[in-house]
Amino acid sequence: MTTNQTESILRLARRNLFIVLLLILLLGGTLLSNVFQPDSPFSRWPSELPWLLPVGMVILFTTSMARVRWDPQSPEVRAILSDEWRRLNLHRAMRIAFFIVLIAQVPQTFLFMQLPVLRALMGMATATITLAMSAFLALFLIFDRDTSHE
Repeated sequence: MTTNQTESILRLARRNLFIVLLLILLLGGTLLSNVFQPDSPFSRWPSELPWLLPVGMVILFTTSMARVRWDPQSPEVRAILSDEWRRLNLHRAMRIAFFIVLIAQVPQTFLFMQLPVLRALMGMATATITLAMSAFLALFLIFDRDTSHE
């Protein structure tokens, strides 16, 4: 196991998590715009261009996996997955994201109060899931870059 291989796999994992974060924000924003303004162009793009999302995901997947091979049985990947500092950062990100979601429920209630019940319900669910996933991934990426433990 070399440090260079481990670093390249770690960079690949971070890059892929950042791509997932961008996709979550894009899809969550699309669904929230569908709640607030159903006739806006941003909320209509999935129905007008349904091929765009799968093609974009395939392109992102193939370009991000082209440089480094991700083998779950390799010692480098096992070292990354069993790293205690990384696991600690994962738990810290989960804990803080949980409290962010709990605190955000009150302002979301007032934000969605003006909408009809079904749209407000869909909006609350979408906003909660988008906020939880994006906060978790963003915090994990921030904590994972901290190298003060070394």
